[in-house]
Amino acid sequence: MLCFTVPPDGDHKTGVYEDFDTVRGTVRVIYFDENISALKRIYYNRRISKLTKEGAVCGETLYKNGRELAAFYIKSICDAVLDGGKDILICSKNIKDCDALREIILSFNVKFLTEKGMVSAFREYLAEEFGIADGASAAAPPGGKCVIVTDGCESFNLKGAREIINISGAPLEFPCISPETLFFKLPAEFSGAPPFLKRCDYLQTALDFFGFSYENTKLLSVKTGI
Repeated sequence: MLCFTVPPDGDHKTGVYEDFDTVRGTVRVIYFDENISALKRIYYNRRISKLTKEGAVCGETLYKNGRELAAFYIKSICDAVLDGGKDILICSKNIKDCDALREIILSFNVKFLTEKGMVSAFREYLAEEFGIADGASAAAPPGGKCVIVTDGCESFNLKGAREIINISGAPLEFPCISPETLFFKLPAEFSGAPPFLKRCDYLQTALDFFGFSYENTKLLSVKTGI
């Protein structure tokens, strides 16, 4: 059993739980308010312990932040954000990002923003592998472009970006699209699951836990948040 703990809402109070079955096991959703009083916490912590006794708890070692699922759908995310546009700026410090984002490079007008010491290496690689001349810079402002932020690039100047897709795993000071703001159609194996499971990070946790393919999901909505 895989156990999720999520905040309560108008229909679900702390301590309430829901189970739904998949072909490979059961998912239990437990509604729990971390800000309840100390006295109530004693009671509900015991209840939560009983409800998760036979399961693995999402939010601890099993929790996935959704980055892999977001990366799997990165072209669909860009298509939704650009709405027919073509210009994308990728913030990167790692040449390997060129291969990881190959589909984006081949589908859009891409330029890389990197550190000064990495510009030549990026330009060489992009010219040889993709035929892109002058494909990287250390000082290219976002200028209204859609920006993809990869690992370690949280401090890059993103002011003026049209939209930011943050797959770095670190928080940004700018409004951005992240795994927490992406929502997906659930695979048939998760029919009857609570709506919260559509969120990218929760969904990836469940998919990975049960070994389901990402291909059986579909991007539903892209939102911008802090």
